Amino acid sequence: MSKGTGGKEATPPRVTRATVTDAGVDRCVELMTRGEWHAGPSHKAVAAEFNVSPRTVEAWATNASRIIRRAMGDEEQIRTEMAASLAAVTKLALDRQAATMAGELYPNPDVKGAVAAIATRAKVLGLTDTKRAEASVPTTPEAMLAAVDERIAQLTAFRARLVARMNVVQALPAPDNTE
Repeated sequence: MSKGTGGKEATPPRVTRATVTDAGVDRCVELMTRGEWHAGPSHKAVAAEFNVSPRTVEAWATNASRIIRRAMGDEEQIRTEMAASLAAVTKLALDRQAATMAGELYPNPDVKGAVAAIATRAKVLGLTDTKRAEASVPTTPEAMLAAVDERIAQLTAFRARLVARMNVVQALPAPDNTE
């Protein structure tokens, strides 16, 4: 230890439960934001690193998730930002150019990239139905009417989500294409 003022040795900072908790939560945030957090193995690794129980790390991970969510914004805001980014990616993919050996530019759109960005954007906006249609076919008139009514309800809900998403997208600022 180094000598402080008056010839006395400096005392190390006091380690309290609060400082260990803060350090543990910080470690969880670090692992989560780097994409290295895996439930189970990460709990055990952090528990061993800080000499605490996995249940303690579970509480730290919960706090870390809250911190990350607060820092990132609410779900709708994140979805809107992702949709806007994917729209820009789609535009970049479609506007891609290539050059001839003489250096002349010509259009060379990245169609696969654009389609992938469009598909991802549709998922982000909730425009794709992840449920598969059931294979059973109604055989009685009552069952057919019930199936039609159910499908109408699904389509009505889908239309409402689509209109809401379109309103969100239309409210986004136009991309700045000045370069």
